Amino acid sequence: MQDLVEKMTAALPSLHFEKYWNGFQEGAFALYDEHDVYLFNHPDCSENPYISFPKDDRFVSCTSIIYADIPTAIVDIRYFDNFEDIYSLIVHESFHAYQNSLSESRFPDEAIGPSFPADSQFIQLRIRERKALHDAVHESPKDTQIQLINEVISLRDERIRLFPAVVDYENRVETIEGPAFYVEYQALRDISNSETALERYAHMLLDAEDSHLHIRKSCYSSGLFLCLLLDQLSSGWQKEFVHSELDLFHFFKSRYSAYTPAAIADSGDKEEAERIVSSIQHQKTEAFQAFDAQPGIRLTLTGSMQVAGFDPMNLVIWDKQALHKHFLKIRIDSAEYFIKGLVLTEFNKDFRKINTLSVFREHPPVETDNVLHIEGIGQIGGNIDSADDKSVSISLQ
Repeated sequence: MQDLVEKMTAALPSLHFEKYWNGFQEGAFALYDEHDVYLFNHPDCSENPYISFPKDDRFVSCTSIIYADIPTAIVDIRYFDNFEDIYSLIVHESFHAYQNSLSESRFPDEAIGPSFPADSQFIQLRIRERKALHDAVHESPKDTQIQLINEVISLRDERIRLFPAVVDYENRVETIEGPAFYVEYQALRDISNSETALERYAHMLLDAEDSHLHIRKSCYSSGLFLCLLLDQLSSGWQKEFVHSELDLFHFFKSRYSAYTPAAIADSGDKEEAERIVSSIQHQKTEAFQAFDAQPGIRLTLTGSMQVAGFDPMNLVIWDKQALHKHFLKIRIDSAEYFIKGLVLTEFNKDFRKINTLSVFREHPPVETDNVLHIEGIGQIGGNIDSADDKSVSISLQ
């Protein structure tokens, strides 16, 4: 960690994020691991290049948070092997802080992504669209590029007609994450002096199976490529886009005057799409089976609970169950609890309104005067309804 902190301290004088996006300024950011947080560019740093303090539950995943009233990008360095990737992700998460400073409101409904339909037609159209988008960015003959862009727009419009809620979710994820991926790519190319940096993002766009197993993540790369096309087709688009009410796709479509609808023929991807549908179903089944196979005592809490924080990139929804793979923050009445590790919840309509919650723990809860002391969660008001060596059922007060 200390070597990384020294590299970042040395890089501070040369941080100029506006070269990646018109009006984008560098702000506060933090690097952290399992023990310590190192905070940079924040008013709390005073005259120092950084300050450090012990990690707490505010620092989870790689995201943008409000720390001491200041929007702050945070990066968990345990996910990365080199300074270049960490630097580019700081730029990515800092862009989210920049979006928040502009009162960005075009956010997706995160309940839709994990429960999108594993539909063969949806997947076939989407594979074709993503391939055409990739080729349009790389195609130099003007006529060929126009034909490809027409195909992208026509395929997206057809998917909007057939699957409006799901494609609206995609459009909104692209709107938020596409520009952040765009500045991340610009930063990676800048810091690594690499002309091949785009290849890793192109792979994410074209990998048909991964892009449907991880629908939210896949929208990052399609959003990036829409931004790259806008660079080619429309000067000054960045400043206009951040103040627009349109999502990224419809903003792109509004700036593309040469659009002519393209015919949508049979793609011939049916066999691949059906294989992906089976793979999606198999991976969801495996995820829930892995939860049930954990060692320890299964604790099941029943009562009214609200989701207060979650990681949409690591959420699996199946029927009326939601599996949170890394963590979940819940609210019971006015109290909040942070739960690390695998958490399974059940709900009726909205996964954010929990009926039951299950976790595995090494030790059973300890009950004292209608208060339960639960390992890894804290003190919760409730009663133990039943208990044996393998399970404990709890009713919340």
